[in-house]
Amino acid sequence: MSNSVKYSTSIPSNSLQKGDVAIGVNSVDMGPTSTTGWYNGLLPTGNYLIYKTSTSNIPLIISPQSDDELYRFVIEEGGNSSNTTSVSEALRYIAGQSDLFAINQSLPNIVTDGLQLNLSAGLISSYPTLGGTWYDICGMDNDGTLTNTPTFDSNGWVEFDGADDYIDLGSPSSLTLNNGGTITALCKWNSYNGSSWSNTIIGKGGSSWGNHHYILFKRDGTNKILFSVSNGSSYLGTTGPFTRDIPLNQWFYVTATWDGTVKKIYYNGNLEMSVSSTIMPISSTAPVSIGRTGTNGYYLDGGVNSLDLYNRALTQDEILTNYYQGAIITDELQQFYDFNNLICYGGDDGLATGNIKNMAVGQESAAISNINNGISFNRTQGYMEWDGTTTANINIPNTGQMPLFTLSAWVYNLQGGNGRHSILTNYWEIVGTSLQFWSYDFDNTYWRSSPNGSVPYNEWTHITTTWDGSKIRHYIDGELVYTQPSSSGGTSQSLSKIAGYSGRNFYGRIGILSIYEKCLNASEISQNFLAHNSRFK
Repeated sequence: MSNSVKYSTSIPSNSLQKGDVAIGVNSVDMGPTSTTGWYNGLLPTGNYLIYKTSTSNIPLIISPQSDDELYRFVIEEGGNSSNTTSVSEALRYIAGQSDLFAINQSLPNIVTDGLQLNLSAGLISSYPTLGGTWYDICGMDNDGTLTNTPTFDSNGWVEFDGADDYIDLGSPSSLTLNNGGTITALCKWNSYNGSSWSNTIIGKGGSSWGNHHYILFKRDGTNKILFSVSNGSSYLGTTGPFTRDIPLNQWFYVTATWDGTVKKIYYNGNLEMSVSSTIMPISSTAPVSIGRTGTNGYYLDGGVNSLDLYNRALTQDEILTNYYQGAIITDELQQFYDFNNLICYGGDDGLATGNIKNMAVGQESAAISNINNGISFNRTQGYMEWDGTTTANINIPNTGQMPLFTLSAWVYNLQGGNGRHSILTNYWEIVGTSLQFWSYDFDNTYWRSSPNGSVPYNEWTHITTTWDGSKIRHYIDGELVYTQPSSSGGTSQSLSKIAGYSGRNFYGRIGILSIYEKCLNASEISQNFLAHNSRFK
């Protein structure tokens, strides 16, 4: 199980960290003990939480409820009047302190083994909405300097103009990556920025091909990604095998790996190309830049939400863990929606409009869905909310009738409305505090209902319903709570909408929703629950 924050003088290996505060993201030891410290998975009750280490290993957690409270805290922690001219300045001061860590949303659940750089613009601890420093929060202190004024978008990314701005990471030895490496980035291209080489996501090296130790950018004369590694004299670029045109103004997750034997590129978790190569970057003091090559052009016209560098080649499973922000089951996963992920939804706070994207590996290209007006969106904590008064819905690709299935979601059940809240049409619902499924294709029982109280009001709950060809089962927070045999068998009704059923208007929040054409077993359901438990619980 993942844990959010650790308070200890000893930093666990599987953690992200800023100064003396560590974030357990990948199977860290559980606390509290005198050895392991304390853990806390609180979400902000206001706009943010501030964590402070203590010599007594007793956690100090501050949740300012007003700007004035925030300013008073900054002054108490050694700040001055210049640090309290705005909330952004106060958070900027906190970000620069080794014993303080401020968050404004759930923390990333990513692989940390070999992590050398972790930049995440959506986290206050990494970029505090203002200033010239993008903080590395993996403990390596590879902070980036904003150069020629790239701009911060309040929805959680850094925007580059394609002309001259970039992030200067300097030339730290930890970013040489000459024994193998991985680059991961969540980014977008606003234009193809001319017909030649351009749109560099990250690059290390000089002004010639032989000096580009590693570079990930747009291929000359195409709209495709090129990944190249050089040893100072020879280089090998991934020109031929990568055939996908990168769409404009859409977020995508790209991963490049090399291990001295093969170079690979993954697009949204899918392996797109692989070429044999023994070339490895040489040790050098050449600079590393985000948004351009190491020392010259090929500037990025687009945005970067997060960027990670590893000193080893990640496996496919590890890449998928980073992509889904947790190690979920992907076998027969047909549709996956995580509203906290820009690939799924890139809208603003407030009214939700436009499109969402199915993130399921191998399925995403065919699954773009329209959002009907009337649904609100919370970017900070990453969920859609329905007010129970309209039939507002999100149109998803019709599943057709599935001989086996698993439906799973993180939901926040609100009391009120008409009492019957349709999650998926037709028909997966919350009725009061009971999880229900109904299909005409089953026997005359129709409804399969979990006990009352299964989905309590006003808290996040992980719900799962499965059909194995003979039984319907309901799981709550990874535990089986209901089993109902079906004497006649059959297949489920087709599912085509999130919410939006007349007379059963959804009232509540949805953070993640997934559909499998497979009946997951109890162990797999527990795995899915634990993958995002620290975010919601």
